[in-house]
Amino acid sequence: MRAWKLSLVVAMGALAGCDLIGVAPSDKDTGGGLFSDADTDADSDADSDADRDTDTDTDTDVEWICDADPSTAAPGGPDCYTARLSCGDVVVGTNEGGTDDYEGEDWETWFCTPNLDRWDYSSPERVYQFDLPAQTNATVKFDTPCADLDLFVLNWRDEDTCPTSDAGIVECEAVDDTGIGGEGETVRVWDDEGSQYLVIVDGRGGETGNYRISVTCED
Repeated sequence: MRAWKLSLVVAMGALAGCDLIGVAPSDKDTGGGLFSDADTDADSDADSDADRDTDTDTDTDVEWICDADPSTAAPGGPDCYTARLSCGDVVVGTNEGGTDDYEGEDWETWFCTPNLDRWDYSSPERVYQFDLPAQTNATVKFDTPCADLDLFVLNWRDEDTCPTSDAGIVECEAVDDTGIGGEGETVRVWDDEGSQYLVIVDGRGGETGNYRISVTCED
């Protein structure tokens, strides 16, 4: 009876994962991403975690991200923007087909990263707008086990145009992640009055591949 119950739970968790990949609301998927309901995803993960070990969870996450088939369409705009993120969103996307506006010098000039290894960041980028509500702590989690990609989160208040190389960026943070789990792949932002942030995925040395971005918020 225990073995039958375990198999049923795992099967249900697998079906839930497939459903999440297939859900892509038309008002958000403007190229480069598949959105899912964060609460449903969390419930599915909780059910699975009760019956599977950590290694199995990690393998499933990697497969879920790397085997997804997100859109490679050009950004829908305005300007370089691919889509808009909100608290609670989970998106699996690819930087393939994105814009190619930023390089290593931009990330250095904006103090996002010292870029000590002198990566050129010649890959295409995906740029997401994220409206941070006032008096809210937001955590942006980045998983990219499929390619050598980095995440950049910067404050930018213009909703119609993307920053150029000579823009005065006063707040920016970068993380890199080539696996699943840990704390190195999260960026936390807070603003007293609320503000727009840009969540940008860029690759090193022409790299393209899938990634997952999750946004959680708390007052």
